[in-house]
Amino acid sequence: MHLSLRVSEGEALALPALVSLMRAAPAFEIQGTGREREYVATFPALPEALDLAVRVIGEVVAVPGARAAINRRAVVNLTKFWTALICYRDSLWEEEPQTHCARQASRVGDEAGCPARTCHARCPFICARCLQVVREQGAVPVAEQLRQIAERAEVDWCPNLRFSVTSIKA
Repeated sequence: MHLSLRVSEGEALALPALVSLMRAAPAFEIQGTGREREYVATFPALPEALDLAVRVIGEVVAVPGARAAINRRAVVNLTKFWTALICYRDSLWEEEPQTHCARQASRVGDEAGCPARTCHARCPFICARCLQVVREQGAVPVAEQLRQIAERAEVDWCPNLRFSVTSIKA
């Protein structure tokens, strides 16, 4: 996974802790000139510096003009992405990361009143949203709908994300 973060120099300099964390990234550079200068922190192999990435994004979410991209896809909501990244990091503490995901999804499903049926995306960020899936004839395939939900939830990049659509009737 490849993560890049961009913050204008002016916004970055107002947050010394952010500058320090960005400079500690596996790759850091200042791009542009004058008022267009940006601080760019890159994590070319995200799992190798995951804790640092979580800390940097934790600072970046407070910066209005900050931008991020995961695997070259622009992150639309940094807060959602940050939360998903923390969940991914936590899953790595498990012997089976999917167990963590299923447990978290089950909690969300219980809170959302999810019907008693097998979850098609064992991900807490998709769980309650999967109730939005349209299964009528002529609808977009369920797998594609789940991928779109995953992108809006900022978890489409997660290596733990699996869809169980073989049992879903379109």
